[in-house]
Amino acid sequence: MLKPSRIAHIILSASALTWVFYTVEETRFVQIILALTCFWILGIFNRWERSSLLGSISFSIIALIGIFRELPFGWMLAGILFAYLAYDLSKFSRRLKFAEHGREKNIALITRVHLSRIALMTLLGLSISTATLSWQNQLDLSWGIFVGVVMLWWMGTFLMHKK
Repeated sequence: MLKPSRIAHIILSASALTWVFYTVEETRFVQIILALTCFWILGIFNRWERSSLLGSISFSIIALIGIFRELPFGWMLAGILFAYLAYDLSKFSRRLKFAEHGREKNIALITRVHLSRIALMTLLGLSISTATLSWQNQLDLSWGIFVGVVMLWWMGTFLMHKK
């Protein structure tokens, strides 16, 4: 049930990081990000326990390298944010498996509450990223498109889990 959300967050994180490294012509990092993205998504389908941890740490390290190279902080923050959210959803889906076999009866409510908290965190992270990009005079159409895609994804997620 949460697999599409995890994959979407991995793709959003990879998109944010790849876009910035691509615009500064750092093809080596673009290739690394794409390889890590494939590994992470493959890990989800093969149920590799540690792929989410390794993927989120790797994406965070790449984003920190981008920050040290003075790439736009807002994009790097978005990359870290969505990597963390993909990791969080992996942990949450594992927790849901145990809850389904236990005494927990209202799995749908637990899922909605957790997704609401993640949505709030996403909104806060994107607001901070937008503010920093605006402050650094690096706000452009690509950021608007990225935020629009994220908002469309979250609207669809809430409509899907409204039941």
